[in-house]
Amino acid sequence: MNADKHLSTKVKKAFEEFAGRKIRNKAIEVAVRHVQNIQGANPSLTIEEVIDQAIMKTIKDGMVF
Repeated sequence: MNADKHLSTKVKKAFEEFAGRKIRNKAIEVAVRHVQNIQGANPSLTIEEVIDQAIMKTIKDGMVF
């Protein structure tokens, strides 16, 4: 659970930095799921690359943030 919270914090910080404003918790949850899926599919990527891809996928999915 602690690892999930740490990952969620990293995703939230990166997403808010990207958007320039606060992000809804639902969008963070979706982005964290995308991070976990991307990491599972391509473990050679760095966490920063995975988070960037997850943010883009969350936006592409039409998630209102």
